[in-house]
Amino acid sequence: MENPVISVSNISKSYRYYKSNHQRLQHLILGMNTGRTAKVLRDVSFEINRGEKVGLLGVVGSGRTTLMEILSGTIKPDGGKFRINGDLTSVMDNRLGFDNGLSGRENLHIMGTILGWPEKTISEKEQSYIEFAKLEKIIDQPVKLYPKGAAARLGFLLNTENRPDIMLFDDAFSFGGTKYDLKFISRLQKKLDENNTLLMTISNISVGRALCDRGIVLHRGRICFDGPYQEAVDYFKVNCKSRKKKKKEKTEDDLLNNLSAEKENDNVSEDNSDVGI
Repeated sequence: MENPVISVSNISKSYRYYKSNHQRLQHLILGMNTGRTAKVLRDVSFEINRGEKVGLLGVVGSGRTTLMEILSGTIKPDGGKFRINGDLTSVMDNRLGFDNGLSGRENLHIMGTILGWPEKTISEKEQSYIEFAKLEKIIDQPVKLYPKGAAARLGFLLNTENRPDIMLFDDAFSFGGTKYDLKFISRLQKKLDENNTLLMTISNISVGRALCDRGIVLHRGRICFDGPYQEAVDYFKVNCKSRKKKKKEKTEDDLLNNLSAEKENDNVSEDNSDVGI
């Protein structure tokens, strides 16, 4: 039997919160029991095999982002252990690394260089990236002036150009509308095959349905369901209290029926169900 590419065993993580800097100093310097401790993850364990596409569901505060940061190596757990077996790309924010004072074109060249691409390769990809992300009219403006999702579209293209063994995405799909979601989902589907493993947090249930075959529900720091994606969605909707207001019921003709890189239909209904970040 093949070894799992992601193995998580009894991971726990807590954060300590203080009402003031004075309380923080009392705890750190004098060892006083000030502030309060919040447990974010509680004995989380699971395994993901090569080729699985897994969506992580949970409301705001469930611990999903903390778990992804641990797996990406950004923070350390308080207890437990994990193992990553393969080449890993972790995307916690599609705009991460961009200089908001520089233009999209300048950021594209800088990030391409950081990724190790020769200048010739960056120049060859430049125009196709700009056209795909629909940034022709603003590419030379500072990123801080871009409309919602525009910089994320460019960042997503850069972050998904190479195809590693394992891809981690935390809230990767917020490109400014359904028509962009369709294009970028289609792009990622073409990138992934049976040898690529995907673990992503779900902020749009339909996006997860297009990309994932398995769902893990994290609630109050614990895994409460692990199984087929749609069953995970059903469990989540019934058992995990949302902190968002319920939205009007959507029709069955959601964006999944319109997945095509060529289609840009603004009238496609979205299932932005009550999943938190």
